[in-house]
Amino acid sequence: MAGRNEKRNKSVRDHAPHDALILAEQVRQLYAMAPIGFAASLINSLIVFFVTKNVIGYSFIVPWLVGVWMITLLRIALRVRFQSVPFEPETAPLWKKRFLVSVFLAGLAWGSIGLFTLGEISSAYQVFLAFVVGGMAAGASSSFAMVKYGYAAYSFPALLPLAVHFVYLQDAFHYAMAVMILLFGVLLWRMSLHNYSVNRTSLLLRFENLGMIDRLKTAKEHAEELNVQMVAEMNAKLNAEAELKRSHEHLERVVEERTADLSTANRELEQFAYVASHDLKAPLRAISNLALVIDEDATDRLDAENRRRLELLRKRVERMDALIEGMLAYARLGQPSAGTSSVALADVLTELTGELPLPAGFVVEWKEPLPHLNANPAHVRQIFQNLISNAVQHHDRSSGHIRVRAREVGDYWHLEVADDGPGIPEEERQQVFRMFATGDKRSHTGIGLAVVRKLAQGYGAQVEALPNRPRGTVIRMAWPK
Repeated sequence: MAGRNEKRNKSVRDHAPHDALILAEQVRQLYAMAPIGFAASLINSLIVFFVTKNVIGYSFIVPWLVGVWMITLLRIALRVRFQSVPFEPETAPLWKKRFLVSVFLAGLAWGSIGLFTLGEISSAYQVFLAFVVGGMAAGASSSFAMVKYGYAAYSFPALLPLAVHFVYLQDAFHYAMAVMILLFGVLLWRMSLHNYSVNRTSLLLRFENLGMIDRLKTAKEHAEELNVQMVAEMNAKLNAEAELKRSHEHLERVVEERTADLSTANRELEQFAYVASHDLKAPLRAISNLALVIDEDATDRLDAENRRRLELLRKRVERMDALIEGMLAYARLGQPSAGTSSVALADVLTELTGELPLPAGFVVEWKEPLPHLNANPAHVRQIFQNLISNAVQHHDRSSGHIRVRAREVGDYWHLEVADDGPGIPEEERQQVFRMFATGDKRSHTGIGLAVVRKLAQGYGAQVEALPNRPRGTVIRMAWPK
């Protein structure tokens, strides 16, 4: 019982959102099917009239026929009225009530056959009348089943008077006729309820499908919008890729042109350096030789002040010669990344410390393992030779420690050469890597760190100067692995 109630409640819940639309459509169907009932009522009433007029008498049959026709004409007028005004779902209950009243009146008209003097006519005529009334009820079970009580509104007043009249005749035959009419009415009632349920479920599926179609239509439109948007985005992406490709090709051409221009400029600069050094070194040699001759031939005749000045002249010539040599060395560096191989840094440091003329009291230390660098061995040697020599040359004491360290940081090796010298002021740490920039040591050429930076940058390394703790300087190179 609980399961049956739950199923019934579920059915009510399922129909509820569409109840108004379902009722409106059922009312439309009632009025659409009505002409069939009109025709059946008019034709069958004429048949009853002509078959029974001689046995029942005109005094009974004519008023009955007039009553049936008048009620049918009223029902026709009701349908005409229904078709002539705009139908709104909100008015469906009112039109349903009007239709039920009209079929109730039609049922009364046909049920009034039970008022005829049936006992005075033969059994054949009685069976004929029962057949006609039953046939009209059978037609009503399908024509009026669009609403739940449409069949009952017609069949009860149509069948019940005839069944009562047969019972009133009080014989076995008429009792059987009455029972048959009642059973026939109940059977038609069940068929009517079944037809009503099928019709209602069909309409429910129809409206649900309409809702599904609307949702599918909306989804389709949304999908089409997304497709248009996706196509637009794809076109924009393709256009962007094409533009990026054009920009990349343009950039490659610019890089090639700039590289060619830079190569030309480097060659011209290198040629200029050679020419300038040749043109500068020739008079320098002449000045140096002249100073040497004066020193050798006239030393005894010069006083102390002139000998000091002569010595100062020779030192200035030597410094100028060193500057020119530094410029030439810097110009000869060329492309640092040419001729690379795997270079063991520990081996390079071992060779350097064995060959460099380090002053007594200076120690170069490192802790293995040290990395292997993908570079030109001569460049690696020159880099660390310049760093060690620079640390010794700029030290402010007669002894010191120089430490070489290496550690992995992501995709780089951090290579550090740390000393315990006087250090470099913060405002001068960026300038020491420029040519001839020496901080406060003005007598030095300053080419060493400039060469280190140029060689290291050729391998994608970045060089910086940092303070050492508690004193000194750390030159750090971030060298790609």
